[in-house]
Amino acid sequence: MVRIMNHLFKGKYQWFNKHFSYASYVKYRIKKPLADYKCFPCVSPGWDNSPRRKKPPYMAFVGSTPELFKKWLKDTLVRFKPFSKEENLVFINAWNEFMFGYIFISTDKYRTLTPAIMLFKGANTIDWGGLMAGSVIAVIPVTVIFLFLQKYFLAGLMSGSVKG
Repeated sequence: MVRIMNHLFKGKYQWFNKHFSYASYVKYRIKKPLADYKCFPCVSPGWDNSPRRKKPPYMAFVGSTPELFKKWLKDTLVRFKPFSKEENLVFINAWNEFMFGYIFISTDKYRTLTPAIMLFKGANTIDWGGLMAGSVIAVIPVTVIFLFLQKYFLAGLMSGSVKG
């Protein structure tokens, strides 16, 4: 990200504590050729790292819209040539993925579990039974995986704690 911003702003690191046009960045990324080495592309619906910083420096894009994101994503998908059948990957970098899924995915068919759980909360009521049942269902796969793999987790923890 630093290299890109450095290139965009002519080698000066004066982009700290600023807001940048998302439209201009999308235009830049679409014009930029994909890497000539093994590199998986990444698109982002926006960027704002100021909430996780107590004080500057930060940077943020403004003017992000679903249409601009769609334009960037479609362009990336068309231009990207997979390295192999198994390496057909394009990443989506989203700070606060919950809100991304909650806002952009409005069809129940494609909604992930965490944003779907929020549907149990209405404007004036909360279906606590449904909310808790959804939360338990969300935790079960992680718990089962941990139970099967716990000896490996413990072996890794213990091997790093003993010298020699």
